[in-house]
Amino acid sequence: MVKSLKTNTFENSKLLFRDLLLDKGSRTLHVDGRPVDVTKLEFDLLSEFILNKNSVLDRDYLLENVWGDSENHQYKTVNVAINRLKEKIDPDKSKDYIQTVRGVGYKIC
Repeated sequence: MVKSLKTNTFENSKLLFRDLLLDKGSRTLHVDGRPVDVTKLEFDLLSEFILNKNSVLDRDYLLENVWGDSENHQYKTVNVAINRLKEKIDPDKSKDYIQTVRGVGYKIC
């Protein structure tokens, strides 16, 4: 379930998915009520997944929409960033927020 809790502007909106709370205004992430430090890239990546919760996102889409271009980056760039994000939001690997769809891309669940 995704809820968008909007205030005056998009930058101040909050995205809620399961126990993940992204505050776009303060650019903070809370997992199960606890703050988790993430980079700008990781924050933007997770935001893109939550906004597209019903879709499998392929690497080209992520490179274009998160990194800003797909020409200057390799697919491994996406893999590494997703693995780092997964490690931060689910260090004991019990919640399985982001799944790999073999041969296609990734989805949030």
